[in-house]
Amino acid sequence: MNPTIVKLLLTYGANPRIGGEYGETPLTQAVSGGALSDIDRPLLGGRRLATVRALLERDPGLSIPDTYAGRSAIWWARFHGCAEVLAMVGARAEQRAVGAHTGQRTRG
Repeated sequence: MNPTIVKLLLTYGANPRIGGEYGETPLTQAVSGGALSDIDRPLLGGRRLATVRALLERDPGLSIPDTYAGRSAIWWARFHGCAEVLAMVGARAEQRAVGAHTGQRTRG
């Protein structure tokens, strides 16, 4: 996914929660794009991270597990070895859990 196009679509009202035919969301697609080799990581890894960041900034609740094949975005990040994405998505989920436990509202 191209993060510039994703940001443009979100700016013009695209719904990041709408799933595809099999329930895959834009977040799942960004995270589950496949494992990156060491050669591809500098170029494509940054784009993946920027896309995930854009989606989470627009809708922080996207870190909630989705339904694609019964897997969450965190599961896909682990499966594909995307440490940076895993850290970002995991941190958002942890912030939401702490906020829910303490009664505080968090943006991410």
